Amino acid sequence: MRFDLFLRVMFVGSFLGTSLLMGCHKKGGGVDSGSPMDSGGNFDAGDLDAGNSDAGSDDAGDMDVDAGPPTLVASESHHDFGTLIRSTSDDATVTITNPGNTSGALSLVLEGQSGYSLTADSCTGVSVGPIGSCQFTVGVTTSLLGERTATVTIAGTPGGTIDVTFVAEFVEPAMLSSDPPLHDFMLVAVGAMATRTVTVSNSGGAASDPLAPMLTGDPQLTLVNDGCTGTSVAPSSFCELTVQFAPTMAGAEFAAELSFGPSSGIPIGHFFGEGQ
Repeated sequence: MRFDLFLRVMFVGSFLGTSLLMGCHKKGGGVDSGSPMDSGGNFDAGDLDAGNSDAGSDDAGDMDVDAGPPTLVASESHHDFGTLIRSTSDDATVTITNPGNTSGALSLVLEGQSGYSLTADSCTGVSVGPIGSCQFTVGVTTSLLGERTATVTIAGTPGGTIDVTFVAEFVEPAMLSSDPPLHDFMLVAVGAMATRTVTVSNSGGAASDPLAPMLTGDPQLTLVNDGCTGTSVAPSSFCELTVQFAPTMAGAEFAAELSFGPSSGIPIGHFFGEGQ
């Protein structure tokens, strides 16, 4: 009986001590009122500090960024093909971009003189966005001479309208001639020599290829003082060289023809003479 009574007294004392300890903590502020735990030690989700929520949430980043109204931009507004030899061809590729919001479907219209054509087009019917682009290619060729122009109009709704202009000048190819076109050295004594300066002119509309003049025929006729080799003769310009005749046999006639390699395989000068 005494032992049972002892156990009861110990239990009551333990209970009272725990209650007093908890009461002290409440009175002394030992429990953080901002704690998410309630007095019973349970987690209270409603006690979470509002400041603990993430102010840097991705919600704002989920919003679409307004890049502004669509505005079509061409990589070049004017393309000059320069000087082209007639019946040859060239082409140019233009890129269309848009720094604004997505444009409407694009249309392309080519207008101008004959000889121009759209040889490639990835723009027609396409809507170009802020990070997108499209391209079109314009080719030109004609057998006519003179300047040829054209305009490509690119339009989108929304997006606006822009123009890209093109120009090319078609000319005749280089046309070489020699002055004099032929020359007779007449009679020249064996052991002596005679010379003749030759002017090579370009009457065509384009510069010649670098010249490689050559004399084909008897070796008694040779080129000296050559100012034409490696020269590209511009239209209405010229270069000069000298033909020398040194006969080796009296009474013999000698001849050679002047031509210019890649630019003209056709002889444009004829030279002859006789030994005395």
